[in-house]
Amino acid sequence: MPARIATFALSAIILSSPTAAAASAKVNAPIVVGTFKERVNPVQLPDARLMASFVRKKPEAYQFAARFSDDGRRSWTDPQDLLHLFEVGVGQGGQILTLPDGKHHAFLLNDANTGGRGRQDIWQVKSQDGHRWEGLRQIWLGHTTSLNSVIQLRSGRILLPFSYRTKRSWDNRGPGSDSFSFMENFSSTLFYSDDEGKTWQQSSTELKTPTPDSLNPYGAIEPVVVELSDGRVWMLFRTQLGRLYESFSTDGITWSGARPTRLLSSDSPATLMRLGKDKIVLFWNFCLRFPDARGDRQVLHAAISEDEGKT
Repeated sequence: MPARIATFALSAIILSSPTAAAASAKVNAPIVVGTFKERVNPVQLPDARLMASFVRKKPEAYQFAARFSDDGRRSWTDPQDLLHLFEVGVGQGGQILTLPDGKHHAFLLNDANTGGRGRQDIWQVKSQDGHRWEGLRQIWLGHTTSLNSVIQLRSGRILLPFSYRTKRSWDNRGPGSDSFSFMENFSSTLFYSDDEGKTWQQSSTELKTPTPDSLNPYGAIEPVVVELSDGRVWMLFRTQLGRLYESFSTDGITWSGARPTRLLSSDSPATLMRLGKDKIVLFWNFCLRFPDARGDRQVLHAAISEDEGKT
């Protein structure tokens, strides 16, 4: 990762290199595009409408719902229920992937009434047009954290990164070198599909990081991925070590060992997105993390790379 990364925060530009030339930029006031009480996942439909989906609880069950905009996000419809979900357990919205043919895949979470402590399974549902959803099914049973990323590679392979709770503890840290340093409760990996989401396989790579303390021993969690121009896949994930960690893969299945980046982070997730062919944008909380604390999330930062994440 680069030694110098420009990060934009409200009315200031913060440079991670003290020798960088002073710079200034005009920052426009934010545009209010709607008030959402829900945690929404936006996606553009084949008919050019925007859909902001979420999961909401109704007396009879949880519903997969959405609000729509046909004027470029200036106004939104009232919530509309799209699919009857879970009669038990707390459902949460996850991620939506839109394929080139316009089909959509939504990935949702359900905690089976454990409050997210004992279970948080991954479910999948599909749509041809974004309005009619069907085929709700569980694709993984266990305890994951938030889903923050899903992409389709140029090869057609779909990648769904996630983190999962392990059986590690301070008293049972694991074999080999793991026994000398607690590698925390969670590890990161991903599912991949080569048949447009009909079947899924889990990568055999387990990405993990040590913990600096015993109060918040999450580990390597909430991974995000982006495909680079040379065909490799770049993964970033949240840690409690004061910075984001990274891994690389040539096929999306086998991954290199986790290593630290120069991106400071307050134990918070990141988001990676490709802008056309030549740019990648990164969103994250570029804040220091203090011992025995999760750190700050008051300011969201962004940085753009024009050389595949090198600077």
